[in-house]
Amino acid sequence: MIYIQIFHVFNWPQIWGISSINNRVYKFKILLIEQEKQLKIFKTKQNAKKTKQNKTKKTKQNKTKQNAKKRKTNTNSPINSQINSPINSQINSPIKTQINSPIKTQINVHINAHINAHINAHINAQINAQINAQINAQINAQINAHINAHINAHINAHINAHINAHINAQINAHINAQINAQINAQINAQINIQKQNQKSNKSTHKHTNNRTYNRTNNRTNNRTNNRTYNRTYNRTNKANIYSNL
Repeated sequence: MIYIQIFHVFNWPQIWGISSINNRVYKFKILLIEQEKQLKIFKTKQNAKKTKQNKTKKTKQNKTKQNAKKRKTNTNSPINSQINSPINSQINSPIKTQINSPIKTQINVHINAHINAHINAHINAQINAQINAQINAQINAQINAHINAHINAHINAHINAHINAHINAQINAHINAQINAQINAQINAQINIQKQNQKSNKSTHKHTNNRTYNRTNNRTNNRTNNRTYNRTYNRTNKANIYSNL
């Protein structure tokens, strides 16, 4: 629909301008209520006019009846003497025959047309108001459903993103902890092996050094001692020989 395509263009927080539509609907409802009030007032006025007309007709009929009774009772009255007068002779005159003339029918038709037009206008206004109210209700329902769908989708996406981030963080923390533990274990094992190798190397080095050092010292000492002893001995012997001579 057109409304859905419009709301796809904008982000969901910018859709809140729809309150203007609700304001229009609210104003339209107020206007409809005012029209209904005016229609009720108009109907009451029409009913009041009709009641007045009926009262006047009844009063006229009653007066005519009373006058007829008076005429019957007063047979010798001057009024009764005018029964055959020229005025009374005009009862069936052309003027009286024109009471039901086309002019009267035209007036009644015109009045009825105005009344019917006014009533039909009010009825059509009410029908159109109801139709428009139903259409607006459906449109607003679709718009609100679309907005709520967007809002719920955004909220759910945000919540799922947080949940997934938390889960992934925990998983990564566990994995990293295990990896670091394994690495540290291997490093510590290697360090311990190196330490043990260094200790063993030191002990063997000391033994070998001591042995080689003793051997070399003994050899050099013996050689030097023999040489110096032989030299000094030979010299002393030579001195003794010369002295003996």
